[in-house]
Amino acid sequence: MDDTTPLVPAMGAAIRAAREAQSLSAVKLSALTEKVGHRIHRVAIGKMEEGEREPTVTELIVLARALRVPPLELIYPNLPDGFAEAWPGHTERAFVAAQWFSGELALVEEADGSVWFDPHELADVTRVGSARKIEEALAEWSMAEFRVADTLAAKHSEGLEVDTAVRLANLARKNLVDAVVRAIRRGDTIEPYLYPEQIQEPIREASRAASKASIERARRVAAEIRGEVADGR
Repeated sequence: MDDTTPLVPAMGAAIRAAREAQSLSAVKLSALTEKVGHRIHRVAIGKMEEGEREPTVTELIVLARALRVPPLELIYPNLPDGFAEAWPGHTERAFVAAQWFSGELALVEEADGSVWFDPHELADVTRVGSARKIEEALAEWSMAEFRVADTLAAKHSEGLEVDTAVRLANLARKNLVDAVVRAIRRGDTIEPYLYPEQIQEPIREASRAASKASIERARRVAAEIRGEVADGR
């Protein structure tokens, strides 16, 4: 990235603003970064704040942790309605840039080079979108299970109400399992033990199936390569 891009002085100004808001000197901030586990010298902090030095990803994360602010607020400080350079040469409303950076919006590029942001494609194109789908499905299932328990505990619950609550909970459970299985099939990192016990076995089965499919694909590719070598291609 060229040092003249507006991203660098914008980040520097954000670091300084966050530091001064907490009445911290550069020396004190440097000491705080050391406590985080990665010391950044006060001189380096000063150069960053002046826009003379671009912070590395590690430095940005460490400074954000030391300043107790989200890293995004140091990258796109003009939230929500100011404008920021989303990437060199492309200016967006700061909040839109932040949503793209955090995976809340998917970038769509047209044939003519124009770009726009779509929140509906995330599950198909990004791991962040897939993770959000899982979290949403998990929250919906938890709420549905709560409704079942609440309906069963109600003194005047009708059988139809209970049946409806149970049916909705089962549907929510299926949606959660489907979301996790889709993530597994696309190669996302899924740990079955992190999920409720009721759905761990279907997740393990999907993981085993995905692993088997991956091995079979690898064998097919290896066989094709061997065939090409044998043919002299």
